[in-house]
Amino acid sequence: MNRIALYHNSHEAEYRSPFGAVACDSEVRLSLDVSGLPPDCVCSLRVWFREVGETLIPMSPDGDEPDFQEYANPERPFFRRYTGVYTAPETAGLAWYYFIVTCSGITRYYGNNDRNQGGEGREAFSPPPSYQLTVYEESP
Repeated sequence: MNRIALYHNSHEAEYRSPFGAVACDSEVRLSLDVSGLPPDCVCSLRVWFREVGETLIPMSPDGDEPDFQEYANPERPFFRRYTGVYTAPETAGLAWYYFIVTCSGITRYYGNNDRNQGGEGREAFSPPPSYQLTVYEESP
């Protein structure tokens, strides 16, 4: 069996849309690639917001068949993209997110990198640093 690998890049629109800060009560699509053709993965998006606390959002695979990376990245030759939709709260503030993935009974996490600057993150076997999502109030 291939090694399972996870990937998300908060600076790319295909993984986080819209990019950047989001208005109160708007939707954000967050995606994670899971490679290695795992047969039984369950993915969740974990979001924490001060006034709400923790929210776990189930993620669904984007298609029935895995995609093939044409540039043949050896870490991600075949992958399935999972997407979750987070609705920002009605109040401004900071939301924090990371991913929880369980494949074949093993739980992995994917979160922010060690510099906490967003972009490509890192895998972990325990809760990682979270990505930041700024929620703002739109001017009337």
